[in-house]
Amino acid sequence: LTTLGRNGVKPDTVAATALLDACSRSGEVELTKSVFDRLFRPYDYESDDAEASTSSLIAPDEVTFTILLRTLMKTEPPQWSAASALLIKMEHEYGMPPSTNLFNILLYTCARVNDTDRGLALLDKMQDIGVPADEGSLAAVSKRKALRAQVKRMLR
Repeated sequence: LTTLGRNGVKPDTVAATALLDACSRSGEVELTKSVFDRLFRPYDYESDDAEASTSSLIAPDEVTFTILLRTLMKTEPPQWSAASALLIKMEHEYGMPPSTNLFNILLYTCARVNDTDRGLALLDKMQDIGVPADEGSLAAVSKRKALRAQVKRMLR
């Protein structure tokens, strides 16, 4: 990818995200995180020094973040700290606020591991920052009464 960038060929987000998805489906969480960091970090095409970064080699999109977040949430236990850092990076470095879809991944994980307190805190955060719940949110928490009740209130 570095060579492509130096030659003026910019790899696209779809191809890079497909590679990330393949890593994720292999179950290799650390590899998936590493591929994300390498493909989507800022990079200076003119320098061999990756730390001298000035522009992004490839811009991630919501699908990219969805794949990485799902990967982090599939682990036992889920990688909550890494997920939180990812959402902060998404918003601050890439200007993309978390979407309902991304919150639904987190909510599903809360329901799966029976972490009602975290789920309720996530639902509160959604309301605080103006991210609406949807039918996917309801499906994500369908097996947890307290979470389901809160999502139903949000849908009214």
